[in-house]
Amino acid sequence: MAIRNDGWLVAWGLNDNGRLGDGTTTTRTRPVWIMNDVSYVSAGNDHTMVIRNDGSLWGWGANTNGQLGDGTTTQRLSPIFIMNDVVHVSAGTGFTIAIRSDGSLWAWGINTNGQLGDGTTTRRLSPVMIMENMISVSAGNDFSTAIGGDDSLWTWGNNSVGQLGDGTTTRRLSPVRVMEDVSRVSAGSSHVLITRSDGTLWGWGLNSNGQLGDDTTTSRLSPAVVMGVATPPNSITIAQANQTIPAGNTVQLTATVLPANVTNSNVVWASSDESIATIESRGTVTH
Repeated sequence: MAIRNDGWLVAWGLNDNGRLGDGTTTTRTRPVWIMNDVSYVSAGNDHTMVIRNDGSLWGWGANTNGQLGDGTTTQRLSPIFIMNDVVHVSAGTGFTIAIRSDGSLWAWGINTNGQLGDGTTTRRLSPVMIMENMISVSAGNDFSTAIGGDDSLWTWGNNSVGQLGDGTTTRRLSPVRVMEDVSRVSAGSSHVLITRSDGTLWGWGLNSNGQLGDDTTTSRLSPAVVMGVATPPNSITIAQANQTIPAGNTVQLTATVLPANVTNSNVVWASSDESIATIESRGTVTH
């Protein structure tokens, strides 16, 4: 899906379930026109949601779980109107979350893992109000994320690999507050990336293919810095500095460098009193 600078929405690709919105189920190998006056689009797994210039929300495609929000489970091959006064929308896998101009957050569709955030696992065919004072949303595969008006980050839904970032693997049926000073959020299938107001990039959740970018394949249950200047910047914790070293012995010190993706190639080792111990450039201490 793409929006031209004249407000035209165009689409191409697989079209089973009518996810392109051109009135057919014909796969398109080049862009086809769908509708005019579009300001925002979000493509889900098999349905599409758009906001038009007047704030109206429209949807089409698969509707098995009510992900279009029109009160039915009827597949739609062309755009249908859903609601007014929408400023942000994100289409997940079988569900949708949206924010209206008054800051209220609404959700509908499949809810097996509590991804709607209404405290239940009940499927919703029409929009239900979840919380207030929100400014942006991003839907994952079966979980949701949202940023509040105070720049707080909230998450809910499936948490089997820590994708909610609350330090657990506990499924959440209602929104939980995860961190502060968040400016942007993007939810992947089972992981999340955010930027904070200081420009740092953080990630958590599934990392089997290195999708967090922290130079590991270790999944994270809590937010970890991926890029940017941490606070304090590039701080270093010496892991073995306070151990007792018998006279005449040598020990190899190691350092834990934060953020985790920073290398220790530029670590400078030094002794504050060389009459007690000397430290070579590679961290070898002689007492």
